[in-house]
Amino acid sequence: MSDSETKYTLTLNEEQARILIRALDLYSRIGIGQFEEVAQVYDRGLKLDLTTRDRIRAGLNIAKVEAGHPVNGSYGIHNEKVDDEFRVAYDLQKVVRHRLAWDHQPQGGMGVHFDTPDQSGSQPLATIVKV
Repeated sequence: MSDSETKYTLTLNEEQARILIRALDLYSRIGIGQFEEVAQVYDRGLKLDLTTRDRIRAGLNIAKVEAGHPVNGSYGIHNEKVDDEFRVAYDLQKVVRHRLAWDHQPQGGMGVHFDTPDQSGSQPLATIVKV
């Protein structure tokens, strides 16, 4: 059996699923060049002072440019310059957030969380079931 045929089951509680969504979102955003998202994670968690926040953002802007991204822009997830791994992470995020959205509002709602996930990466979409 090849790596792509091997299957795994992961059981999460709702808070763990939310953290997984945030982690996958951050990873896929970094992959498309939204390095500034890292600063927001630190700012949210540590309540940084303005000077520290600005220094972190400046360092991330340098890293962003060094990685080939414009300071004030990023690639779209489907851009040919984006590695497939980031697309797969984005797909995983969409599948998990879709499940949580429908679990919270079985009648449905407005917003992308309720849209049936589409495949962006090379891997088939993951499946998730409520247990």
